[in-house]
Amino acid sequence: MRDTVIRVESRRLYIPMTNIMLRSANLFGLIYRPLYHGRRDLLTAVGVVELGENGSLAQIIGISGEDFPENWFEIKKKMHGQHRMHIGLCLDELGYIIPREDWLWWEYEESMSASLFLDRRLHNSLEEMLTLE
Repeated sequence: MRDTVIRVESRRLYIPMTNIMLRSANLFGLIYRPLYHGRRDLLTAVGVVELGENGSLAQIIGISGEDFPENWFEIKKKMHGQHRMHIGLCLDELGYIIPREDWLWWEYEESMSASLFLDRRLHNSLEEMLTLE
């Protein structure tokens, strides 16, 4: 066990803040969150930890919000570690991470999500970072 390979990687991402209510609250100083690129984008991060050669023992992802189960099931299928873990609200809190095809702006979860781009941007980055079979 002392010779177990451990790989840790994190990636910073800029995500457009598309939630008008949260964006307005930020611009009026009701909540504080730094915005970048003309006060349009949020800076966040995702992370991966792999144990064993090429992640064979365990693959752990850390995502910066509350992921919908279908998102987790999709990425879990692409992982190959003996143990596969998903840690939400890790590194940041951007609200619900809703699949783009399920996005309905009038629903509660969407009102508590920073961006309709969270799903693809965060998950694409995680897939690029994982050691895939």
